[in-house]
Amino acid sequence: MSSLYFSTGYFTHSQAIALDALRAAIDADTVVDERDWLLSAWLGAASAVMNAPGHTAQYLFPRSHAAAERVRRAARLDVWELFVRALSENVQVGTGSWRAQNKVTSSDALTLLNSNAVADASVLYADPPYTRDQYSRFYHVYETLYRYDYPDSRGQGRNRSDGFMTDFSKKSGVEAAFRALLRGARRMQLPLVISYPENGLLTTAGATVLGVANEFYANVEVFTVAASHSTMGGSKGSQRKSASEQLFVLTN
Repeated sequence: MSSLYFSTGYFTHSQAIALDALRAAIDADTVVDERDWLLSAWLGAASAVMNAPGHTAQYLFPRSHAAAERVRRAARLDVWELFVRALSENVQVGTGSWRAQNKVTSSDALTLLNSNAVADASVLYADPPYTRDQYSRFYHVYETLYRYDYPDSRGQGRNRSDGFMTDFSKKSGVEAAFRALLRGARRMQLPLVISYPENGLLTTAGATVLGVANEFYANVEVFTVAASHSTMGGSKGSQRKSASEQLFVLTN
């Protein structure tokens, strides 16, 4: 699948073949406890050799000398060598008893709030998207590699046609999405911390986090932190831009 979807773009053809060969061996391994370790190292190797600017919305083109050198460096990397290195470097964090208490989910945030998955939480932290970009396209290569499901795709980057879409990245839906987030957190009677920049899409849509938050929570504290946001590759100018990141602490 790597060869069919991503070779001569995100990977060289030989790198894609190596990724496919490793995945075939991983899928043939019958030791269940090893699978997560092997897949983690495999994705780590894919990330290390990938011809991309830190996300996978598009791969890099050698349109300048500097870009050509970057593409060439990625093309020279060896998948097997990086896979073996990742296997040796991957370690578990914390104690076994601490890890046993942790829970990882993968779902829409608003759907999560309406489930029992976070019922035992003591505080909620939300970092919603703040631009019109649907972020699933920035990670679609990783998702497709992990799922290995030969999806229907489109565009030069072979973006998944079933990519996740969120109302937080739609001007027409962002205010309603924020209200649903705040309503769900308040219903659970939990403090909520929101990270959101001053010039986010909600502001463009004519609302503010503070204004919406005051409708649902009695106490709202705002902290402003100077930040430097990535422009996701900097294809249209600087690779980073200054921003004011705001932290909203909501309690009752």
